[in-house]
Amino acid sequence: MTAQPEPLGYLSPNIPRLPPKFLPRPEDLDALKTKILNPTQAPVAVTGTRRGVSIQGMGGIGKSVLAAAIARDKAVRQAFPDGVFWVALGQEPQVLALQTELARELGEDTPDFSDVTGGKKRLTELFSGQACLLVLDDIWQITHLTPFDVLSDRSQMLITTRDSGLVTGIGAVEHALDVLSSSQANLLLAGWMGCEPGTLPVVADEIARECGYLPLALAMAGAMLKKSRRWDGVLQRLQRADLDKIKQQFPDYPYPDLLKMLQVSVDALEPDLQARYLDFAVFSEDARIPETVLQTLWAPLGLDDLDTGEIIDELLAKSLLRRDEQDQLFLHDLQYDYITKQIEDLPALHQRLLAAYAEKCDQGWASGPQDGYFFEQLVKHLMAANKVNELSALLLDYNWLQTKLRVNGINDLLIDYDWLPNHKALNLVQSTLRLSAHVLVTQPEQLTERLCGHLMGDPQLEIKALLDQAAAKKTALWLWPTQSNLATPNGPLLRTLSGHGDWVRAVAITSDGKRAISGAYDNTLKVWDLETGETLSTFSGHGDRVRAVAITPDGKHAVSGSEDNTLKVWDLETGEALSILSGHSGRVRSVAISPNGKWTISGSDDNTLKVWDLETGEALSTLSGHSDWVNSVTFTPNGQWAISGSY
Repeated sequence: MTAQPEPLGYLSPNIPRLPPKFLPRPEDLDALKTKILNPTQAPVAVTGTRRGVSIQGMGGIGKSVLAAAIARDKAVRQAFPDGVFWVALGQEPQVLALQTELARELGEDTPDFSDVTGGKKRLTELFSGQACLLVLDDIWQITHLTPFDVLSDRSQMLITTRDSGLVTGIGAVEHALDVLSSSQANLLLAGWMGCEPGTLPVVADEIARECGYLPLALAMAGAMLKKSRRWDGVLQRLQRADLDKIKQQFPDYPYPDLLKMLQVSVDALEPDLQARYLDFAVFSEDARIPETVLQTLWAPLGLDDLDTGEIIDELLAKSLLRRDEQDQLFLHDLQYDYITKQIEDLPALHQRLLAAYAEKCDQGWASGPQDGYFFEQLVKHLMAANKVNELSALLLDYNWLQTKLRVNGINDLLIDYDWLPNHKALNLVQSTLRLSAHVLVTQPEQLTERLCGHLMGDPQLEIKALLDQAAAKKTALWLWPTQSNLATPNGPLLRTLSGHGDWVRAVAITSDGKRAISGAYDNTLKVWDLETGETLSTFSGHGDRVRAVAITPDGKHAVSGSEDNTLKVWDLETGEALSILSGHSGRVRSVAISPNGKWTISGSDDNTLKVWDLETGEALSTLSGHSDWVNSVTFTPNGQWAISGSY
């Protein structure tokens, strides 16, 4: 009987398509596959190096293309049956938005976190027990990686970066990717020309040398040669490139080969096509651009959808543009860097895009198209167009808040306010949304109630106008508070810690004030970082509800009491249950630890207290006298006495 092939898991639509004339580079692919499939679980990082020396800032060497090829490899996909995921970061990533998108790919329709810490916690839960490959493309800083350090032991991480020092910092297994060899460069050019490498003219070697043997530069050269077949002309253009201009625009970039080819490719475009290509400078680095957005941008120029499609196809054919699996368009970051330097008035370009979208918003910005870009990026374009007043008005417009919350969710809405951090009214609204995030993430229809509950009575005219808009939107009877009845924004309540699946019945804080541990009716305990709100660990082991918890004075151990009639002693660093204290015949309702950390005392539904030796787990004594459940217990500061309370 023929063996059935192993199923292939989910493949992220964010993974870039392989370039038109993809050069496999089997030595690198095979070596990288071996490292990824090795069960050591150390992250694998692909860096750009030349002659064994790490070149910081080196781009165009093919790191992302190699990672995309690995992500699509059949053996890799079989090894990670729960899916291959792709996150593109870049120099200034919007980490919370990327976490939210990743959570949605993992099946979370409405991600229930509102900050990066909560995002890391939820992603850790979603990846728990999964066998996945997570590709983090184009990382510039270790701090950008930390929020995605969320994988289980069955999963693996693949990183691409220009910074070899970053690889050392994260303890990853490095795969140093070099430029192409002369024979590989000729093979790539031959692929574009549709001929055998041995039939290329001698000048091909000189063109490869002028391109620095960089795959992206050679792809652009190949695309130009395929159309013109003028080998000498392409070489002369490369040799005549304005190096002084390149060095002036990119003073810190030590390898101008790719930029030189970019200059030649852009200069060779027909004037109208060149102008449309430079329009891509209006988008952010690493932005994924739906074709409909370009249709909107170019419609005022008299270009219809067919014209837009032809322009896109021509730029794709020239290797000046790429697509992902969702047919969204993007540029290599060096292409983006180059074209932005060619635009003299970037704010005017952003104003053009805004004007084009304004034609589609007959009832204000909140009536804009849901094209997968507008609601996500409008705030950026307003800021880049220097329309600060219009941006602040937008973020205080109830219609915008309501629509954006419905279209993109609470996380994207919260991020918008970071663009104007020193605006008093906006700070209050953002704080209100953050305090309400745990409600709005699943009940966006509660927006009016949350705004009024937190902000009613604030004297600022902008806040009053926002609340009036909110109230006017209510079409049914509702209770409109005359003053705030929820926590004051920017007040003492810093955040709501979410994660337990049932009632929380016990909380204790370490003596240094940095951590808290909670016990809940979901039979678990959770350790929290009080500074960040992050869930550090979850302790499972009790067979019933957790009703009590206490922490030793040195902050190293915790004792929990449960309705399973036992106490457990936990190591707070490892999460290990060090011992089980058994002896009560009823639910354990209360726990306290002596100031010297040697003993714990517990109160139970069996109407008794027990004193335990924490080192041995031995019950030292049983204290009787209460005629009902013992609900609370504490030690005096000197540890000589204990006080208990009963029903």
